[in-house]
Amino acid sequence: PISPLRLHTKAGHDLPLDDPQWVARAVAEWLLTRGEVDAVMWPGLPQFDVDGALKSDASSIGFPIRNPKVPDGWQANSGSRTDIAGTSVGKITTVGYITPKGLYMQLTQSNATEDALVSNVIGQRTATGVEQIGSTKWVVYGEEGVEPAWVADFGQVRILIRGAGEEADF
Repeated sequence: PISPLRLHTKAGHDLPLDDPQWVARAVAEWLLTRGEVDAVMWPGLPQFDVDGALKSDASSIGFPIRNPKVPDGWQANSGSRTDIAGTSVGKITTVGYITPKGLYMQLTQSNATEDALVSNVIGQRTATGVEQIGSTKWVVYGEEGVEPAWVADFGQVRILIRGAGEEADF
């Protein structure tokens, strides 16, 4: 199968030195999607304390943080907190998960505008559709050859979900 093109939004010409974790995750996801390895081969997958991290973020980040129930079998393995600089200043908190099929999914929350959040997390893309899930409208950024991202506006917070998962994972 043809793998989607992965573009890093901030790293320079020396990607392995600029963001080695991103490179390792991208290679692991590529191997998993090709079926060359499976999640069982990753017994040392990092454990990440989602509850503790999001509780810490909620006490210091300045906007309401959600700790959503994720599907059974999803394992949190990473997290980060960053600032968006520029004309639309905002903060971002992100948690990464591995699905039971070994696919990486990322949940990002921010008080930035949708445009600033999308630009910061997935680069310059154009919305390609809308999915209505219950009462929530999700704007879909999906292009041929790249992993999709879905964004919803919850008032003070925008949530972006992206990853190599299947549509049901979103």
